Amino acid sequence: MGSEPDWVTELMEERRKREDRAAKRAMRRRQSNEQLWIALAGDHLPEMLTSQQETEKYLQHDSWKLRLAAISILRTLWGASPEMAKTCGKMAFDDPNVQVRAAALFILACCYSGTNDPSLGNRLRRIVLDETLPHTFRRAAYSGLFQLRGTRARLIPMPGTYRFPEDVDWGFVESFNQGAKGKEQ
Repeated sequence: MGSEPDWVTELMEERRKREDRAAKRAMRRRQSNEQLWIALAGDHLPEMLTSQQETEKYLQHDSWKLRLAAISILRTLWGASPEMAKTCGKMAFDDPNVQVRAAALFILACCYSGTNDPSLGNRLRRIVLDETLPHTFRRAAYSGLFQLRGTRARLIPMPGTYRFPEDVDWGFVESFNQGAKGKEQ
């Protein structure tokens, strides 16, 4: 047996490069999350990172920054779950801070990623359309629609990467009108 053909070597090298790029992106995301958590949680962060149960205790904290850190940590470290969806559903509409509500709303959509859930999709659509709501909350709902549809993460419009409402794809938003069949994007 001789060495592998050049095209096999090239394919293997390309795969290795893709994996390296993916690992670097994951490391940058992790570092970005950690910087956010430090800014929000400060001295509370080591305790919050000890376990899911410790982190969950902060969901009821008086400080909006600690509540925001808690839901971010829960999603990142322990992922989506029915309990996380329930918690985020409550926080998205009941928390007194709009930033916490917006983050909870987006994470709620992440819990249903790729399901195209018609009820949640219609609710998010109504939020995007409601001009009386803060832009922060409406932007989170818009990004959440892409999660719900199962759009790849790098294609989801994230706050700061587009102008709201000028750059919104209103046809996409309306595809979540309950009863209307949404097209895959």
